[in-house]
Amino acid sequence: MKTTYNRLSKVLFLALLMLGFQFTARSQAATHLHFDGTNDLVRCGTDFNAVFSSRNTVTVEAWVRPESTSGLGHIAGNYSYPTNNASMQFLLRRDGNAYVFWMRNSTNTGFVNVVASNAVVLNTWQHVVGVRNGDQLMIYVNGTLINTTTGIGAQNFIPNIGNEFTIGGDAVVPFPEFFLGSIDEVRVWTTAVSEPEIVRRKNCELQGNEAGLYAYYNFNQGVAGGTNTTVTTLNNNSITSGINGVVTNMALTGATSNWLGGSTVITGSSLPSAPTASAQSFCVSGTVANLVPAPSTTINWYNVATDGTALPGATPLVTGTYFVAAVNASGCESIRTSVSISVHAIPAAPTVAAQNICGTGTAANLVPAPSVAYKWYSVATGGAPLTGATVLSTGTYYVSYSIIPGCESARTAVNVAVHNGVIYVKADATGDNNGSSWANAFTSLQSALEINCALSQDIWVAAGTYKPTNHPSGSFSGQSDPRNRTFEVRSNTKIYGGFAGYETSLLQRNLVANPSILDGDIGVAGDSTDNCYHVVLVLGSPSFSGATIDGFHIRNGNADGSGVIMVSGFDTQQSNGGGLNIKYHFGNRIINNTIYNNSSTNKGAGLYMAEYDGSKVDTISNNVFFGNNANAGSGGGAYLEMYSIGYVNGNTFYNNSAQTGGGMFTQYGNTSFK
Repeated sequence: MKTTYNRLSKVLFLALLMLGFQFTARSQAATHLHFDGTNDLVRCGTDFNAVFSSRNTVTVEAWVRPESTSGLGHIAGNYSYPTNNASMQFLLRRDGNAYVFWMRNSTNTGFVNVVASNAVVLNTWQHVVGVRNGDQLMIYVNGTLINTTTGIGAQNFIPNIGNEFTIGGDAVVPFPEFFLGSIDEVRVWTTAVSEPEIVRRKNCELQGNEAGLYAYYNFNQGVAGGTNTTVTTLNNNSITSGINGVVTNMALTGATSNWLGGSTVITGSSLPSAPTASAQSFCVSGTVANLVPAPSTTINWYNVATDGTALPGATPLVTGTYFVAAVNASGCESIRTSVSISVHAIPAAPTVAAQNICGTGTAANLVPAPSVAYKWYSVATGGAPLTGATVLSTGTYYVSYSIIPGCESARTAVNVAVHNGVIYVKADATGDNNGSSWANAFTSLQSALEINCALSQDIWVAAGTYKPTNHPSGSFSGQSDPRNRTFEVRSNTKIYGGFAGYETSLLQRNLVANPSILDGDIGVAGDSTDNCYHVVLVLGSPSFSGATIDGFHIRNGNADGSGVIMVSGFDTQQSNGGGLNIKYHFGNRIINNTIYNNSSTNKGAGLYMAEYDGSKVDTISNNVFFGNNANAGSGGGAYLEMYSIGYVNGNTFYNNSAQTGGGMFTQYGNTSFK
């Protein structure tokens, strides 16, 4: 076996090695250009000069990954190229460990700038933006405004200077200004882009049709690190101009001076399109969360057309114009769509709990019942109100409240379960938790028992451990004692265990393979002093029909109390029946159960049954009782105090103990044994 394992390991290793080689060998599309800092640059022509000579606004932005803080590194601008003429309109540059945005002054005799000092982080992608807005210059790094220079004059840029717009270098001598590192996503705008607009777009590719966008180079060309000697044109993706760039002096092969991959802006992560939204009306206290589309990680709402901050979902609405934008996973935001909002007075949506309907229910059985004020629907929006005669089925219904005609509240979703047959319980079910099927089973037996249909109801319980969480339905002095929690099985209720969670027939159960465990260990695990007094309780009027408990493991009840539990005026002692306490109900069937590790200080540690109607029949058959202890009382396994007719057949008792009747104690003698 060891040899076989080693051979299989070798085969698996070789397969994985080959698979890794195949992935490595595949080509990766390039996303940016690497510049060698010596003479690499991209030439984009002189058209920029005439366009900006009639303006006093511009925005230049780029993603850069610098590899040096020495000297000067031209990022983008129309400075000193093709000759060293010391002239420009604007220039975004790395100056030592700072980023600087430059422009020629109003008299064309010098320069003005704005500096982001100590902002350069080597070998790290950074988003750098220079903005001119009239008489001020601003510089941003990673979406944050770093510095502002004011008072530069509001005149237009100097007229046509004949310089080319270049990326990565210029013709300054004797100290070259070539950028060493990578550059991506160069964008030139004819407008002064605001900080919110910079932030919303910096992590995504543009669509190319944005207002004010003059030139846009996204560098999505070539093969990363491959032989790209024929890829010498840098495409301009703006629809405003057709100014492509010429890749100059670059090796275009290998890991430097070439097209490379691995940028911050992911190829294909385009700015989302503006969302579509129509005029909307709301009643009374609508909030931004009620708008359609709803605010989320992909939708932002604003109360201004530009700038501002996204409104929280809890922001109250007022009549007016709002603006909605789409956001993608990269945090990039679309342009905003204006939406007219009207707010009218209406009440809040009603609070309505989930409901269980027994038998063939109609909308008239819902609470609150359909009326002029309350309207029930089968759909979340639209549709016609249900009439009281509408037959219900298991599913989600919706209720609204109207304080005045024509102004209806939002609808509250209400889960409605209609129980015409079996109610299902499965501890690990993940569906609607309404008991309507195995897929939508209750995860708690307690939930199923609370339905309490007047008609006979069957509850099928899949394998798992279930612990009581509720007190009995009656009112008594010990109601606050957590040990009074119990599985209360009411009249006409039949509970069956031993299911896997797919069966359609009782005959498909496998009690051995699928133990359904009712466990009274509700407190500290293994400490019986805080266990419930009765794991199962059947208590009520003698006129009620009995219960069926079939196919369960019932354990760890500790009936050592000194008080009573009372349901509907009928009581039973907390010292009787640690596993099962059954009193007054007649016609009970206790079948196929394993009842163990229960205790009591009086009667019936495993089972206590007291029936006083000689005309009724109770059945106790095919159960196993072991490890039950009645301490100072009688009937370790079972105590039967029965005037009713009792059939006790095919049961097994072992290792039970009591002062009297370790296995079983019977009284009044109306019981038949087999």
